[in-house]
Amino acid sequence: MNFIRREDLEMFKEIFNRKLMILLSICLIATLTIGILETVHAKDITIGPNTPGGLKKAIETVNTSDTIFLQNGVYKGESNTNIFSNKSVKIYGLGNNVILDGQGKNQILTILNGGASIKNLKFINGYS
Repeated sequence: MNFIRREDLEMFKEIFNRKLMILLSICLIATLTIGILETVHAKDITIGPNTPGGLKKAIETVNTSDTIFLQNGVYKGESNTNIFSNKSVKIYGLGNNVILDGQGKNQILTILNGGASIKNLKFINGYS
């Protein structure tokens, strides 16, 4: 019958505990690094008045805290009106002539919960 000496057992426990601590430390560092990279990596999208899917698709695509830049032009039609968002997004016009046009028959943009930062946009002919 083979017996394990107490000294050998203690040494095995110590080695096992060290390796376990190293593995847990590596997992913690990897998790924190991934979390930081995802937080730092905000996405910017730039669209024009004729971009397929328009502002509606851009808002659906971005994550909270991302930025959508709109080039000069008139944004109207189904892909640029009746937009509902519950994300905290930034929507910025890139020029002095960025117009969202409801054409007298559509709501343009409704922010439900998340809030939004909107700069340099002109809303016309929409209703609430």
